[in-house]
Amino acid sequence: MKVIVVGAGVGGPALANGLRGAGIDVAVYERDQSPLIRRSSAAGATACTSATPPTS
Repeated sequence: MKVIVVGAGVGGPALANGLRGAGIDVAVYERDQSPLIRRSSAAGATACTSATPPTS
């Protein structure tokens, strides 16, 4: 099974990380080029992004 997370925000990378931990193939799509673009959630997005392994 493959799960696609669209509009990741802060919760998307956290969800993807949990799904990957459960052995599920995940792709995360976010229109913003950087987690710092959205100031209201920049710290959380940076933390989630750094905790989520890159996809190939």
